[in-house]
Amino acid sequence: MAVIRPISENVAILHALVAEGKKCCIITDVYLPLWFIKALIRKHIKFDIDVFVSSEYGLTKATGNLFQVVSTNYGVKYGNALHVGD
Repeated sequence: MAVIRPISENVAILHALVAEGKKCCIITDVYLPLWFIKALIRKHIKFDIDVFVSSEYGLTKATGNLFQVVSTNYGVKYGNALHVGD
């Protein structure tokens, strides 16, 4: 945890979107435990945010299946969401 750093540009975008009142979440393909990812996020982002982690769902962004979980969770279509990152 000591050496993992977020992409500063993405953090700035996230803060700006939250400040505008947008509903945001973090989606990651890592297979680290959810508790670890949440602790890492709390270290760098000082507000609560939903987190969707491949290790929790056994799904990935690459297949689109993890995005489907997020889409269903929020009740939005892919075209109505903004994705920032890789």
